[in-house]
Amino acid sequence: RLKISASQLKTLRDGFIENNKKAQALSDKVLKPIKDKYEGMHPKSVAERDQLQSQAQKEVAAARQKIEPDLEKIAQEFEDLVKKTLSKKQMDDFHALKGKPFNPSGG
Repeated sequence: RLKISASQLKTLRDGFIENNKKAQALSDKVLKPIKDKYEGMHPKSVAERDQLQSQAQKEVAAARQKIEPDLEKIAQEFEDLVKKTLSKKQMDDFHALKGKPFNPSGG
């Protein structure tokens, strides 16, 4: 429906793949040490297991929060690539296809 040319499609695919690799590498960089830290542990009780699980979840949440600005930057880079690659008409058609943004509150 957007009538994207082969070269536009290649540019968008390559950009998507590259940005996905960046995001995955960033995520792996901060999450792998946490995974490695807890992976070899063998809790002796359910309470100890629950405590370790809670600690790991807190560390993961903190790590994700720390990289969130970088992930947003990567997403913005791709959005900029889309805007640069597609014509105004293609962008207008794309926005029309997306429809209204979802609002969970219904308002």
